[in-house]
Amino acid sequence: MMKNGILLVRFTFEEGKDEVLHGEIYHFDNKPLIVKEWVPEIDFSKEELYSVLIWVKLPGLEFKYWSAKSLSKIDSLIGKPLMVDKNTEQKIGLSFAKSLIEVQIERALSEVIQFKNEKGKILEQQVNYDWKPNLCDVCHKYGHTASECRKNKAKKPNGIGLNGLNKQKEVKLLCSKLEVGLICFLETKIKVAKLSDIADRMFSVRYIPLQLKFEVTFVYAFNLKEDRIKLWNYLRRIQPMCTKAWMVLGDFNVVLRKEDRLGGNAVTLAEVTEFQSCIEDCLLEKMPGNEGRYTWSDRQQNNKIFSKIDSVFVNVEWIDKMPEIQSYSLPEGVSDHFTILIKMQQVEKKKKPTFKYCNIWSSHQSFEEVVREV
Repeated sequence: MMKNGILLVRFTFEEGKDEVLHGEIYHFDNKPLIVKEWVPEIDFSKEELYSVLIWVKLPGLEFKYWSAKSLSKIDSLIGKPLMVDKNTEQKIGLSFAKSLIEVQIERALSEVIQFKNEKGKILEQQVNYDWKPNLCDVCHKYGHTASECRKNKAKKPNGIGLNGLNKQKEVKLLCSKLEVGLICFLETKIKVAKLSDIADRMFSVRYIPLQLKFEVTFVYAFNLKEDRIKLWNYLRRIQPMCTKAWMVLGDFNVVLRKEDRLGGNAVTLAEVTEFQSCIEDCLLEKMPGNEGRYTWSDRQQNNKIFSKIDSVFVNVEWIDKMPEIQSYSLPEGVSDHFTILIKMQQVEKKKKPTFKYCNIWSSHQSFEEVVREV
């Protein structure tokens, strides 16, 4: 696995390579894979993509246009037709015709196309795409839009991160109110030279005796998928050494499940697979509690995006030894991330039942005898 989603495959025999290059079209996460022969001159860092393969549906297309010749002409209005799916070829399920089309990257994908029928009348046909490639106008990379690009975020001259006095004040009040004993800040934007002064202004050090020993890993992951591979491998590497109760928490910059994002681009299987695999390999589980459905928002006025990219995971030893400790999401504050609070639940001690005497007992014929024996 290389950067930018490129897989390099070595074949034992030349015949195997030729079979893959000239065989069927392969798919992953419902998206066709682009297969090319490797040559020494290929520079993966500069390899550019000019076209992609997309499955296209033509809903409600009249049956008389389902012939190979007619479909090819209609599909040519979108791109270069390559093949139709099995149901379309066998004319099964006539609600839509489905074709695989090679589309130029820079070309806009129309939602409606027009063509002339056999009588010269212009007909309009709706077009549905299984997926669309997103090209960022800012960094010119695929996979996100300009509004989601980190390079496009407006830089504020003052008060970014934890530099603003109002933010420091709010954090200090929150820590005092909740009696926080251990805190971790991510993406503070504070320069190293100022770190000590700000810490002294915000916090006072106090000794907290602990009865249990545990290990904590704080995470602040990279934004790009390929850059997070080192993080997943690091967690796998240290997992055998974490023999005590172990907690892993922070900003993973990726969701764990498809339903963990609201708004923006739909979550794909390829996006979550590596994260899920790492959590399983490290034998981690979600910490009990109520972290909330989402932990981050882009704070836009319109078309707001919510996602759950902050999480707390623990191993079995933690759950066995400290089941009363749970995680909670606090209301949104000065940060675009929701604060996660790790808190010990107060377990009510069962009161020892008091002895109650009933007068009717004395009327029992064996009452005096039993009292003497006691």
